[in-house]
Amino acid sequence: MGVLADYLADFAKVLGTPHQVHLDRLEEGSVVPVILVEREAVPKVRERVHRLSIGAGPADAVRAYQSINERLRIDNGSGSIVDVDAGGAEIIFFPGRESSDQSYGAIRRQGTLDGELIRVGGRDRNRVRVMLQSEKRSVGNIHAKKSLAKELGNHLYEPVRLFGTGRWRRDPIGIWTLEDFSVDSFERLKSDKLSSAITSLRAIGGGEWTAEAYQEISDLRDEEEDD
Repeated sequence: MGVLADYLADFAKVLGTPHQVHLDRLEEGSVVPVILVEREAVPKVRERVHRLSIGAGPADAVRAYQSINERLRIDNGSGSIVDVDAGGAEIIFFPGRESSDQSYGAIRRQGTLDGELIRVGGRDRNRVRVMLQSEKRSVGNIHAKKSLAKELGNHLYEPVRLFGTGRWRRDPIGIWTLEDFSVDSFERLKSDKLSSAITSLRAIGGGEWTAEAYQEISDLRDEEEDD
């Protein structure tokens, strides 16, 4: 029981939002904890796990992932996180006993980075440094051309999405680390919550807003975020 408790403690850190994530049951056979995530927390948990899978997760989640994988290696096992609502799709793999000392060379691919813009500047004006704050974790190794950096500077301390090409490296246990990201463009992200948006809609008038209407809009938002 103590070993299982240690695994679950690390697993809770991987998922985050501890007050909205619950152990539902343990299935028969191999140890299969079934986790119930409260509906409103599903987008946050999915985003956190996705970021972890590409090496952009918060530091506490990365440490918990590494701890689980090391425990599995010692226990001669392996594991994965699957999304039951997505047809049992595997979203993170813990190689455990299958881990090797082999690391993977850097690869380049297009992608996006989201977060609060906390820094734009540096000595190199042709390759201006940019830094984001994402879930209490600073994301550096980002740069942009001078003209684009000047535009970004107008949105300091605002949430943004950066589009560009990154260079990633995978370590022996499967964690991807961002080594470099070149920004091609960006967009501002709205930080308004759903409740604030509905308050604005109510002010328009022309109909009654019920709890059912709120839930329907929330459902639509979740579906869009899942696509």
